[in-house]
Amino acid sequence: MNELQTIMKPPLFCYSHTQQAPGIGATVTPTISISNDADFQITEIRGSLNKLAAFDGTVLLQLKLSQGELFSNVGIDMLSFSANNISNYSGYPIRFPVPIRLPANSIISVQITNNNAAALISAQVQLWGYKVPKEN
Repeated sequence: MNELQTIMKPPLFCYSHTQQAPGIGATVTPTISISNDADFQITEIRGSLNKLAAFDGTVLLQLKLSQGELFSNVGIDMLSFSANNISNYSGYPIRFPVPIRLPANSIISVQITNNNAAALISAQVQLWGYKVPKEN
């Protein structure tokens, strides 16, 4: 049997969490687990937002390693880097000038806060990058 293989070396990979639906004014905190097989170098963060009406507030994102290190000092507006189904708008992904290396078995806490007053949303954050050999 022939298996499909990527021509990119190393192959591009995405870690994510399941779609989350924080209520109006609520916060959800799913996690993303980096597998044990390799370290992961994040090159960009993407997101997707789904909502039935126009946005009238912000949806904030805060990422944190389980050890406590934050990716930013304040929440980042997800509309600035996410695609959404309302206006076919696609924000520009957050791209890092140099990859951020996460050790195998890392757990990333993804805090999504819905400050939108009109309706419920569903949101997903995606970490794109490359699996690389573990550092000792």
